Amino acid sequence: MTNGIKSIELPLVLIPYYRAMPGVHPEHSVTVTMPQITEQFIPVFSSEELLSAGMASIGITEYKIKEIDNLKVAIASIKEQGCRIMLDPHVVDGKTRWTELGREEDEEEIESRPERRRS
Repeated sequence: MTNGIKSIELPLVLIPYYRAMPGVHPEHSVTVTMPQITEQFIPVFSSEELLSAGMASIGITEYKIKEIDNLKVAIASIKEQGCRIMLDPHVVDGKTRWTELGREEDEEEIESRPERRRS
């Protein structure tokens, strides 16, 4: 795990949701559990290609995609659920790598990022 705050520009993120299946609420986002970490993670992706590869790497083939264009609201909602956020999780040499969003020390960076104006 690497520590340090990064400034990331994400105009849009994609969140995978389970399709309706027995025992799973149809509007439940996909969650991931990592060894030795008690909280669950919700994976978010910066592109459909990365989402497809990431979901295949954890063996989930049936899902739908929700587009999120307000990252600050999405982070608050996910944290309300008691989950952590992993951006673009992927497997390298048998280990899962990702960038974590929404850590307490990142909140000031997200808060202070200026909104982009569209012309």
